[in-house]
Parts: sequence; C-alpha cells; structure tokens
Amino acid sequence: MQVDPISCVGEDQPAEISIIQDEKGKGLPTLSTLSDANRDADARAFAALMRHIREADGEAHTVIMIQVENEVGVLGPSRDHSPLANQAVRWALYRRSSWTTSKSTKTP
Repeated sequence: MQVDPISCVGEDQPAEISIIQDEKGKGLPTLSTLSDANRDADARAFAALMRHIREADGEAHTVIMIQVENEVGVLGPSRDHSPLANQAVRWALYRRSSWTTSKSTKTP
C-alpha cells in the first residue's frame, strides 16, 4: 500500500509544513527534513504511537522493539532543491572547504 505523506499530515496542518522541491522549484510529495514544523509533527506522531503501544501492549510486552526509519525517501531528484535546502548545501560545502583548506595549509 502506498501512502501519500502529504495527506497524512492532516487537515489542520500548519502553514510551516513544507515539502521538498525539484531543481525547477516544483513541489514534490515528500515532507522536507529541514522544516521545524515537520520535525515537531513527526515527533508528536511518534509519541502518540508509543503511547498507543504502551496502552495496547503494556502488560503483554509483545512489542519488543521499534525501529525508526532514518531515510528521507526522496523519489526523483537526488535531494531537496528548495531555497532552504540549497542554503544548507552551500553552508555544508563552505564548512567542508574551510576545514579542508585549514588542514592542508602548512604553518611555518
């Protein structure tokens, strides 16, 4: 079964909930990992799941482990190309080039 992640956010989703963009700026049906609102909504959903498991399985202990998915699952482009994502990539490249330059520079 394939689930549209955008429809899972809900009717009352905050305006801050954001989706990724392709190279041309077109929105894609994948929630952005760079959004604080997305992270907060994900944390609330995970907490609700854990509460439900405790309530439904608290005595039996048949659930022994929960594995959190740590992959974004971007289909299509190699990454998010939103302005915020592009800024994060530029910052990471800057930090990496600064670190590489400082390590390769010999001091007398």
